[in-house]
Amino acid sequence: MNSIKIQLDNFESIHDFHLWIKEQCQFPDYYGCNLDALYDCLTENNQFEFQILPSEKYEEYQACVVDAIIDAGCKVQFIFE
Repeated sequence: MNSIKIQLDNFESIHDFHLWIKEQCQFPDYYGCNLDALYDCLTENNQFEFQILPSEKYEEYQACVVDAIIDAGCKVQFIFE
């Protein structure tokens, strides 16, 4: 199982996050860089475990990302440093 640590505060934009997650998860070129595409690609391969560090910058969007990850059947662990 692949483990990926997500800290949304590290990204300048939501689009930058999607480009990064596309690379980390080796999503196909047609990945749409949005929550629907994230869910779709993760349901095709849900062998990922995500470690989520709280985000202040994108707090609401982070909740949507976590929902998409969980709905796709991936494991989520919250990390508080």
